[in-house]
This record gives sequence, structure tokens and C-alpha cells, in this order.
Amino acid sequence: MFQFFRKAKKKGINVEPFTITVKGESSSEASSKRVKGGGKKADKEKKTDREKKTDREKKTDKEKKTDREKKTDREKKTDREKKTEGGKKTDKEKNAQSAEELTLLCIKTSRMWKESIKEMENMYKENTKNMDAKWSSNIWNTVWAVYVENVHNIIGSKLNMPDFPLRDKEKIIETWLNWTKTDFHVFLNQVQARWNKKIKSRRKKF
Repeated sequence: MFQFFRKAKKKGINVEPFTITVKGESSSEASSKRVKGGGKKADKEKKTDREKKTDREKKTDKEKKTDREKKTDREKKTDREKKTEGGKKTDKEKNAQSAEELTLLCIKTSRMWKESIKEMENMYKENTKNMDAKWSSNIWNTVWAVYVENVHNIIGSKLNMPDFPLRDKEKIIETWLNWTKTDFHVFLNQVQARWNKKIKSRRKKF
């Protein structure tokens, strides 16, 4: 009998990792203020100690503000980096989960496929036990085995489609397995009809 027990194809399953591109925000620049001076050169030279002290205080405030802005920018950058790393980690987990789900689907499909083929073999043996063994085996290998091979290739190709949703894959595989079972009963009827015709032809000769 034709043996069609093969492992699920793992080569060709493409699970590309996701990449997250985070657009960097431009850091704030410290604003610089110019102290407007007016009058003649002599007036500028006559700055009082109080004005000089005020200028120093303004400069100190400006430096403090710049330091705060730099610190804030660093914190924002750190938050963005953490968010990006967290996003990458999440995508890796999703990617790993997707690959695991696809592997489980391959295992499940292989198990269902083997069970279906085994059931068909048993049914075929039972239905052809009164027929010529060589003749029935030849029909199985030249007709049904070819059909089954094509179905196996179709299911394998659907499993290996990277952009095809997992749920859709499950539905298509289930549909093809049901079609195969239905077609098998049609095949059995055709084999029986062909055998009856063969027996009838033999009887006519005698």
C-alpha cells in the first residue's frame, strides 16, 4: 500500500522579526537672552554693582534653566529608549508566539493527516478484500496516491505562506481534509464500479 506519512515541512516558514523605528525628538535648546544696553559708551562703563550682580544672577538662572532642560531632555531620551526596548521585546515575544503557533499547527495537521490516511487505507482494504490484490493495489497507487500527493502539496504550501493569517490556514486545511474524505468515498464507489465491470467482462468470455 502507498505510504504517505511524511513530516511537516518546516523549511520555508518565514517569520520575519518586527522592527520598531522610533523617531527621535529634537532636544530643547537653551534660549539665550541679550541684555539690551543703550546710551553712550560712557553710560555702559558706569554700571553699578547692583546691575552687575543682577547680570550674574540672570546668568546663573539661565544656566540653571539650561541644566534643567538638559536633564529633562536626558530623561525624555531615556524614556524613549526604554519604550523602544520594551517595544522590541514585545515584538520578539509576539514573533516567538507566532512561530510556536505555526509549529503547533504543523504538528496538528500532520497528526490529522496521518490519521486520515490510515483510516482510508483500512477502509480501502476492507472494501477491496474480495478483489484481486494486485489490481486493487495498482488502482490505489496510480489513482488515489496521486490525488493525495497533490492535496498534501497544497496543504504544505498554505502552511508555508508567511503573509497568510493562521486562522485562514486552519480553515483551508480543515476544508481540504473534509474534501479529501468526501472524494475518497467517491473513489471507493468508482473502484467498486470498475471491479464489477471487470468481473462482468470476464463472465461474458466464459
